[in-house]
Amino acid sequence: MKRTLSTTLIIVLSAIFIFTSCKKDDDTKPTVSNPTFTMPAGIYDNDISVGMACATDGASIYYTIDGSTPSSSSTKFTSNITISETTTLKAVSCKDGYNNSGIVEATYIIEKQAGQVETPKIKPGSCTFSESILVSISCATQGTTIRYTLDGSEPNASSEEYVLPLTLKETTTVKAKAFVEEILSSETAVATFTKESAGIHTPEFVYPGGTFVGSKVIAIRCTTEGAAIYYTTDGSTPTSSSTQYTTSFKITESATIKAIAYKDGLGYSDVAEEHYEIVSETVANPTFSISGGTFDEPIKNLVLSCATEGAAIHFTLNGSEPTELSPVYSQPLSFSETTTIKARAFKNEYEPSDIVEQTYIIEISADGLITVVNSTGTHEFIIDYVTKKSSNTLLIKTEEGNEMTLDFEHLETGTFNFPTYENDPSATCTGTLVYPHTTLKFINGGEISVIQNGNNYTLTIDNVEATDANTLIPVIQHVSLSFTGTIL
Repeated sequence: MKRTLSTTLIIVLSAIFIFTSCKKDDDTKPTVSNPTFTMPAGIYDNDISVGMACATDGASIYYTIDGSTPSSSSTKFTSNITISETTTLKAVSCKDGYNNSGIVEATYIIEKQAGQVETPKIKPGSCTFSESILVSISCATQGTTIRYTLDGSEPNASSEEYVLPLTLKETTTVKAKAFVEEILSSETAVATFTKESAGIHTPEFVYPGGTFVGSKVIAIRCTTEGAAIYYTTDGSTPTSSSTQYTTSFKITESATIKAIAYKDGLGYSDVAEEHYEIVSETVANPTFSISGGTFDEPIKNLVLSCATEGAAIHFTLNGSEPTELSPVYSQPLSFSETTTIKARAFKNEYEPSDIVEQTYIIEISADGLITVVNSTGTHEFIIDYVTKKSSNTLLIKTEEGNEMTLDFEHLETGTFNFPTYENDPSATCTGTLVYPHTTLKFINGGEISVIQNGNNYTLTIDNVEATDANTLIPVIQHVSLSFTGTIL
């Protein structure tokens, strides 16, 4: 408590703010706000608790109580400090990238009275009782007057004086305070005495309600000896016809459980109730050992994995959403054409993972020269790279930016398709294409020769007949294409 000064002695104290910093200011930096104290400087007749704050977000406060100048090496303020004797408190606020604040100073003069009355003892302490309870109050300081309240209010010098033990028959909070003339009154003692429900005790849930993953064990108890517990899981009020509780049990779905105790001669207890929210655990998302992107060589040994133990990964390569009926991943994947993989992980009694998708664009560099002869002359195209668009289509791109499609159906016939030269019956084409790692199939008429050397094949398409001029298929005569590569 801050003291009021007499007219014969007036002491004026105030906080002294010394705006000096811990280091030379940098004009290019902002300055931290000065710290503030929760208690003003002054004279107090008891211990005080002083807090500190700073308006600059993220700033730290450092302080001293020995008269020295505070800096970032001083004690850091984390919680209120207790001042029990005359003290000069100095503080500074600091933050990285800022100039330190000014130093704030306050002097607290503690002039305690000669002693304080001991806090009364209330016996027994806070507890429960059934019919009634006898409560006594005492104080170790001689010559005190103990005053008390039973209505929750703070006792003062006008409250009821304690003379004899109190007999309580209802739930009551007792507050007591001791007084002696010319000595500081005691702190307030508090004790609460709770009357139990008449008859039988209410059941208790060992584990309180809440949200749980997968399942939750339910355990119920009653402190009334010999009482039987009955419960429901659908939110209805239990009776002696409900399920009798004999041992703990597990729930796997959300439920409101109500329980009641019963004993002959005592009747039913009050109803106890808890709600348990059960949520399904979700399988972790699959991960890919190679991230999607554009590649200049086939993808080899792509590994799919899932952090959830026992989960199965299902995947698709055709753009459809994976389900539990989709193929199960069991070994690393390899492919040489542009592919989009969608994967999802599943596990019994778990929510499936999100669908994870990665696209791999395969653009394999190729060597070769294609020569086209038509009515406008002879044209040579240097091949840049080849993309496998599907299992039966290659897209050839030249350095000049031209695109040519090589389309296949089966290994007996073939057509080399140049969209740029459609409907030109005089066009002819010869060329050689080197393209590794692909599966070849052909459509339409023509003669093909295949030369095998280990895993390398050279395929030559000669003398393709001209197609019907009314179709959209290019009209190309005398096509000769040599293809060298590995057939997967």
